[in-house]
Formats: sequence, C-alpha cells, structure tokens
Amino acid sequence: MRRDPSFSERNKYTSEPEINIRESAPKELRDAIIRIAYKARLSPEALRDLVCDVLIVSPNAGNWSEDYIKNEVRDLIHNAKWYYIYDIAEKVYNETRFNSYIKVDDEINSLFRKLGIGWQLKVPDRYRGSIGHIVARGSEAFELATKNVPLTMRKAGTPTAAKEMHEALLDLSKRPKADVTGAIQHALAGLECAIREYTGTPKDTLGKLSKKLALPKPLGLDLPRPLDEVVYKLWGYASDNARHLNEGKEPSFKEAEFVVTISASLNSYLAHSFKKFDNNEEDTDEWPF
Repeated sequence: MRRDPSFSERNKYTSEPEINIRESAPKELRDAIIRIAYKARLSPEALRDLVCDVLIVSPNAGNWSEDYIKNEVRDLIHNAKWYYIYDIAEKVYNETRFNSYIKVDDEINSLFRKLGIGWQLKVPDRYRGSIGHIVARGSEAFELATKNVPLTMRKAGTPTAAKEMHEALLDLSKRPKADVTGAIQHALAGLECAIREYTGTPKDTLGKLSKKLALPKPLGLDLPRPLDEVVYKLWGYASDNARHLNEGKEPSFKEAEFVVTISASLNSYLAHSFKKFDNNEEDTDEWPF
C-alpha cells in the first residue's frame, strides 16, 4: 500500500527544509525508524535480530518479554554510531519489502525529507521486489541532472564514460564519509571519456579537448559558447582541487555535488546532441542504483 499524503502535504502547507544533516543520525530519526519497522509488521524480536546483525552484537538472552525486547532495541539504536542507523533503515526495507502492508521506502524517504537529511532510499523501478540502497540525496538540480545519466550515456554508446559517472555517484554515497575527491575525479573522467568518443580523439586530455568543443564539425562539436569554457574551467578546478591536492584544502561535499551536477548535465546534453538512440532498446540497468 502506497503512503497517502497527509493533509498538510496535499494542501502544500509544508515545505521541505534544506539538507542540513548528512553525517549524523538525530534522535528523531532513530525513534522514527523503530516506529516504521513496527508498522511494517516486524516483531520486536525480529527487529532485535536485525539490529544485532547490523551492529554485530549478541541479543540479551535475559530479555524474553516483548516490553524488555523493545527497550533493548531502543537502547541499541540510540547508542549506535550514526552510519549504522542508515544500514538499519536499509535493512528494514529489504527485510519487509515482500510482506509489508505499508510502502516502507516512501515512509523512510518522507522521513529523510522532513528532517532535512541528505540521504534517500532508492529502489530500481524496473524490478519488482528489488533490493533498496540508501544513497546520497542532493539538491533538486542534482537529482534532476543525475537521475538517468549513466543509462543515457550507455545507450549513447559510451559505456566506459557511463561507468565513471556511476562511480562518481557511488563516491558521494559512501559512508561514513563521502569520497568527494573521488566523485570529482570520476565525474570529469566520464566527461573526458565521452568527449573523446564524440570527437574521435582518444588520447587528448579534457583540457585539450575543451579547446576544440566550439569548433565546427568535424574538427570539434560545434558546442555553443561559452559552454566550451565551462568544460575548461571544470577541468581546471578538478586539476587544482581533486587531482593535485594541497594539505587542508579538500573540496567540500557541496563543491563535489556541484561538479557532478554540471558534468552530468553536460554528458546528457552531449549524448542527446551527438548520438542516435535506439528507442526500442530495453531499459535494463546493470547497476542497482
């Protein structure tokens, strides 16, 4: 059963707060995950086993009544390191996805949005009963730009570039700490790989390729100016801040998110501008998210 929107949601009396939680798990989140698990028809004993599996601890054999087990579960979750809470939320969905009468992923994602949490539970739409994964949630621009880009790039005939973009998204989703330099490096590597394919110059660096983008075909891609300068400046930023790091100058998550967003948008534009798609090709995705 899909989660019904509340009165305030239906009438748009509420607005989502900006993302302000990424590397923590507030008490409100911990308590809500417990409530969602029980609503999904997990028994206290089953939830205790699930939590103990994630935390690699043994259940208290002296707790056998329901109330005592519930208290044990609450104590385990309240005292767990923040990133284990997201592991538990992910596991609650995966353990109940076939037999829950509520839409657990909707409940969890609604909770994340209301609390301003920069994570989301993603479940591939094409696979019924598929495993869900908690991945990074970014700005609205980030979500729109990256939603289907790896699949689009693969269908455009650039599977290596698509894999690099997918790796960039995975780097942003790493716990307990996002690999921001890895995300920037993979995003730019994907862009470089795709442009090499479109220009037929397999050995040029992105810095060199960027100077050809505005040239007319077949010398370049006839890219409208100043988009060619955007690519050059992205390459310069990545060189200074991700490939050749200075001590104490690691990029922030927001900077990495911005680079991945722009790279994804450029890849999507290039794919649709310079490649013909097979509209009859089945949208099967080898990646889980």
